[in-house]
Order: sequence, then C-alpha cells, then structure tokens
Amino acid sequence: MESIKMLMVDSAMFVTQLDILGYKRMGLSVRCADSFKKIDACLQKERFDVIVMNLDYEEIDYVKLGKYIRENPKYREMLIVLTSVRTGGKVKEIYDSIDADLFVSLPAPKEVFIEKIKALLDQVVRNTTRVKYVDYGVYNYKGKEYTCVIDDLSSSGLSILVKEELEKEDSIDVKLELYLERNGTKVLHLKAKVMRVAPMDWSKIEYKEDYCGIDDILQYKYFLGVQFESLKEEDRRTIEKYIAIVTKSIDKMTYYI
Repeated sequence: MESIKMLMVDSAMFVTQLDILGYKRMGLSVRCADSFKKIDACLQKERFDVIVMNLDYEEIDYVKLGKYIRENPKYREMLIVLTSVRTGGKVKEIYDSIDADLFVSLPAPKEVFIEKIKALLDQVVRNTTRVKYVDYGVYNYKGKEYTCVIDDLSSSGLSILVKEELEKEDSIDVKLELYLERNGTKVLHLKAKVMRVAPMDWSKIEYKEDYCGIDDILQYKYFLGVQFESLKEEDRRTIEKYIAIVTKSIDKMTYYI
C-alpha cells in the first residue's frame, strides 16, 4: 500500500515533529491542524485517506466538522477516526452523529494505533478499476422498486444517487444494464449492501456536465456507496468485460467503498 495520508485534528503542542517523523517511518504521511480554518486549508490543498479527530482537544466542534466532511462530495470517501481517553455517552453521541468509521481509546501505543488505521483501510479500500457510468438504474428496497442514477462502477461495488434516504448496512437489489459491444446488452440483478450514505449538495458539485443526460438530476438528494454481496463469477466477468471496454481510453482510478 502507498503511504497513507492522514490529517490529525489536535493541539499543535501535542503533535510534535518527532511524532510526525515516527508516523512517516511506519508508512503514514501526517498533517496536523488545530483549527477549522487550518483543517479546511489542508483539505483544499491535498487529498487525505483518513482524518483523525482527538475529542480531548476541545477547541473544535466535532459534530460540525464531521457533518461538513460527510456532506461535501469531495471528501465523502475519506475515513473518519475518533480518539479519546473517554468512552462515555458524549463520545458515542459524536461517533453516531457523524457516522465515524472507527474509535480508538487512548492511550494507545503508536504501533497499535497505526495497525488499526491500516486494518481499517485494508477493509475499506479496493484497488480495482472504476469507470464512470452515469445512467438511470433501478433498485429494489424492501420489496419496492425505485429509480436511481448509477454514478460509477467497479467489480466490487458501485456508487448510486437516490431520492430516498437509506441507512448504512441496508441491503438492496440493483438492476444493471451493461452494453458489451458485439455481445449486446446484458442485464444483471445484483445484491448489494449500503456502505456509505452522504447528502448531495448540488451547489458544491463541480462537474454537473457529467450528469447532463439526467433531466431530473437535482431530485437525487443522496449518494450511496454500495458493495456487491455474493457476486456470481459470471456477473463479475461481465462487469470486468464492460470495464475493459470502457477503460480503453480512460486512466485507472482507485475505487473506495
């Protein structure tokens, strides 16, 4: 795995250059920010795999920060990790309200902390080719069919835009139509689990032209990152064949679910 890019939200007094060098030796590139202004500046300047918020540093409104990250499409794939010496109700309330990915109780040895971060990334990151799809689709949730917009696709999952708010861990069935040139169009019915939910703030979307073929795109208010469950080998090959056709002239990207 490449160097993990981590943004630490903590007092500059407690995150020293020695700490940063120690993290670097263990495969992490670390930036530290102790105010919302500095956090935003870091996020604007570079992409991070994970943001670590030390709840014991009380100069930050972590609910506000977490929701800012979750509601901004630019950061929706970044993992949120919380740390604290406390484990009570307030910590759990923040954890639940911002849909954090991991909590690490302090004090924790640096090696243990880093292994937890790496294990989380190994669990979440899939180094597979992703392709932009952008077309109408259909998904079934609790026996009822809904229209969606399929945003992108990989052999491990896809991103869809929906009008209805679903919950993390919800199971859905997705109908996918893939055009395979000489083999025509193949229809797949795939079981999937919702791994990420984020509101779509269309005022912040930079590339609206990607959705120019979707007349009612502004009605799709939620982004879902979903992971395929029990994908049949035949279906996997079909998806990979479609991706191979599309990516003849497209660079590979890293897909996060």
